[in-house]
Amino acid sequence: MASVMAAVVGSVLGNTLFVWTAPLGKTRWWISASTLIGIALLGWVASLMIPKREAANPARRPPTHVVRQTLNDLRSLKTDRHLLAAAAATAFFWFLAALAQVNVYLLGTTILHISQEEVGALLGMLALGVAIGSVLAGLWSDGIVETGISPIGAAGILVTSVMMFVVTEAVDAGRATPFWSAFGLF
Repeated sequence: MASVMAAVVGSVLGNTLFVWTAPLGKTRWWISASTLIGIALLGWVASLMIPKREAANPARRPPTHVVRQTLNDLRSLKTDRHLLAAAAATAFFWFLAALAQVNVYLLGTTILHISQEEVGALLGMLALGVAIGSVLAGLWSDGIVETGISPIGAAGILVTSVMMFVVTEAVDAGRATPFWSAFGLF
């Protein structure tokens, strides 16, 4: 949940910083610098609040061969079919979210003809949709690996993608308010 919320905040904040320091982030650079340093300091202070725990295996050394360790971890993952399916579904949905995020900027600026600030709001809604989907998947799974809900997420992505196409066609025909139509779909 924390990583998803970081994606939401990062998407919106990054776009907002871009708008505030336009053009090309060279104007009022101190805003970006202060924000980045402030976030780093908050993260450091938060890390101080993490309680100390004993290592599960103090004798185990950190892996020195990262590729070999990754392959070992993947082999371990392969032994549990349900866990492998859940990991694959998670990777697939994050891939789709990343792909959509890249395309939101182009959709907003070239088709919907909205400002960079409004593109930031669309990015925030996209990240919020991923967050809500992740939380719902966790709740519906009820503490077990449940791959049967992946088609529900896929159906949601499909319906939203088709509706986004409809919105762009309506915008081209002058029958829709571009920003609010897209905002509601994300």
